[in-house]
Amino acid sequence: MIVIIGIVLSSFLVLRIRTYKFKLYIRISGVIITVLCVIMLNQTVYSDKQLYSSLYIKGTDCFQVDHYNSKGFIYCFWYFINSNKIEKPEGYSLDKAETLLKDYNDIENKANTSEINVILIMGEAFSDICNNKNLSFEGYTYPLMNFEKLKQDSLSGYIITPNFGGGTANTEFDVLTGLCTKYINENASSFWYIRKPIDSLVNTFKKNGYKTIAIHPGYSWFYNRQNVYKHLGFDEFIHSAYFNQDAVKGNYISEKVTIDKVLDTFREHQVNSHSPIFIHCVTLQNHYAYKNKYNGITQNFSTDKLLTEEEINMISNYFEGLKDADLELRRLTDNLEISNEPVVIMYFGDHLPSFGGGVELYQKLGYPMKTYGTIEERLNMNKVPFLIWQNKACKEIFNLQANADNIDLFNGAVINANYLGGLLLELMEFENLSPVFEYSNKLCNELPIMTPNNHFKTSLGYTDSLSKELEEKLVEYKTMQYYLLTE
Repeated sequence: MIVIIGIVLSSFLVLRIRTYKFKLYIRISGVIITVLCVIMLNQTVYSDKQLYSSLYIKGTDCFQVDHYNSKGFIYCFWYFINSNKIEKPEGYSLDKAETLLKDYNDIENKANTSEINVILIMGEAFSDICNNKNLSFEGYTYPLMNFEKLKQDSLSGYIITPNFGGGTANTEFDVLTGLCTKYINENASSFWYIRKPIDSLVNTFKKNGYKTIAIHPGYSWFYNRQNVYKHLGFDEFIHSAYFNQDAVKGNYISEKVTIDKVLDTFREHQVNSHSPIFIHCVTLQNHYAYKNKYNGITQNFSTDKLLTEEEINMISNYFEGLKDADLELRRLTDNLEISNEPVVIMYFGDHLPSFGGGVELYQKLGYPMKTYGTIEERLNMNKVPFLIWQNKACKEIFNLQANADNIDLFNGAVINANYLGGLLLELMEFENLSPVFEYSNKLCNELPIMTPNNHFKTSLGYTDSLSKELEEKLVEYKTMQYYLLTE
């Protein structure tokens, strides 16, 4: 009715009201003023990150549609146009980038362990925050019982993820490409910048004869995975349409059904093909929000810290999902341990869980993290565990632990997420990798942690500044990254 009334009223005004033509200087002045207003607003209101972040979102912060619905289409559209730009590294030139990459471009990938199947599992909000000294599980089920047991026969450590409490695709980007989200643009998902085929962990396996399959029980369009996965080199993408939508727990496809899909995909491939397989799975069940997430969950931990009922509820629900992830990881490894096919599993979290109030709840429980604290406190906001496990059949071919002895980082390594994919290739003795993985593997030993806010960890410990030599190497890394994403 409003639209009809508007059309009728507009038609009446056009027919009944006459105006005169403004003089040329008035019209030119109007155009100039309008253009100046557009430029001014574009440089201020539509580019102000603080303003954008302060505006209310009805829904989920990581869901861009909710941003548009809550803040308005035009405002969000122009804000993202302005903010989604990659800044050129200092001293960048096309010739410099091509020179850095030239030595690797004509080398064909060749692997010594190309018959070993590889499965990556990125667990939604997977963390070991249950190991906090201020939490006790006496009389309850410890959520990471199986993960901790697996660590005894695996390589394990921690990765520093790009985001706190969200940004799943950014961690995924870092691990799969060897590039670093924190040196791109934190206003948008890093997947936004993948618009063409790119060197990746996936393509490395694909070039070595692997079948490459992505599994994620979410929507195919979310984070534009349906297109990005093709550019990364995946042959197939198994998304929400391939899952029973009734098989949910906590509003999302359950961990059990997701791991079922991984096992079914692996077994089906072994029956129908003689080539190895690379599976990358992103789970979804334990996604926030955690308040009343799993119906009927009561307190499943104890603490001497004073928490509200809502905080106890959120943590208990999170631990319920974490326990499910832990059980399914054990079921996956149990099934693969008895397989005659050699398999390596790399399991890691995408980010710490968000409990809705930044780090406030973490600080209540005594976690050493603070937004504006020491370097260690800031890095702890992005620290999640990983492990790399191999079955018996794989150990007969090579031993991960023996290979890791040649790498200074293990065991208990703490590295940027963008190093994890290259580290896996190095442990599996892949040779002649893509330029980024070759370079990042060397850089990782000297600069295992790096952020755009100049928080680093070197062989000498944590620091706010780098030596001239390391600074130059970091600039070279940024140069390669900019070239691969923009040229």
